[in-house]
Amino acid sequence: MSQEKINFENRYDTQEKEIFVLTMRYLGAGLLGGAPRYWSAQQPVIACANKDSLLYQEHIPYLTWLMTDEECNTKEKIFDLQPQTIYRLKVRESLAIGHLPRAHSLLVVDVLQRNCHHPMLEKELEIFRNPVSFFLEGFGEMTLDKEFNMFCGKTLWNGFECSVFFDTDDDNENTAKEASKTACSLLADCKNWDEKARKYAAHLFAEDATEWKMDSDEFAGVDCKDIPPISEEEFANRLTISEICISNDGSFQFYYDDDDMFWGHVVIVRGDLETGLEGGEIAG
Repeated sequence: MSQEKINFENRYDTQEKEIFVLTMRYLGAGLLGGAPRYWSAQQPVIACANKDSLLYQEHIPYLTWLMTDEECNTKEKIFDLQPQTIYRLKVRESLAIGHLPRAHSLLVVDVLQRNCHHPMLEKELEIFRNPVSFFLEGFGEMTLDKEFNMFCGKTLWNGFECSVFFDTDDDNENTAKEASKTACSLLADCKNWDEKARKYAAHLFAEDATEWKMDSDEFAGVDCKDIPPISEEEFANRLTISEICISNDGSFQFYYDDDDMFWGHVVIVRGDLETGLEGGEIAG
């Protein structure tokens, strides 16, 4: 057994418990490293319960378990936990670590029963499936994605349609008042914000884009001196807005399609209304 696996399992109580869980979608896995390599799966849940009552109502834990490379590459991911399904599981609660409370995650030991009947969890599923939305001028209907705690919608941003995502409020997961205020301020001056963000990204990444251009198949075998660089003006003009994500603390991220300058990656510019633009990255 690798030291990484030992360290991971030591974060959990040795006592095993049987509980019922109502699952969300599997999110993915993070690499622990070491040899042999292990991946830690992560699957959030809508609610947990024992036979008689709901559990962990102050902080809903997520499910986790370890997988080898081979197991991680399978469709089932060992336990084959489907979303919006009730299971009876054997789990181990995480220990309190730093600011994280006990049972902030549950280590899955075994699946004891699938597609269970549990009245309280079935009620939670009914609530979860009820749509939540609101109308915001300039954005239309914003609909809550309950698995990601974000409201989703569309807007016209400086002449281009793009997707928008709002964080829910800290004090109410069914509203997005704080993000809406930021969104309306941005949209009222979207031409200025868009031009500034594209110029800002160009200043950060135009030189990198030229290097990627030199490495592309299109210019294979061509001397670097004969390849025209991508100017900041060209870089800015080639970016097209695709998404805007707005947090409830007033910060935001603009996501731009890169017109293949980075071979299909996305250009991200971050900022907030008070301090302006303050960083960016290439991702995806």
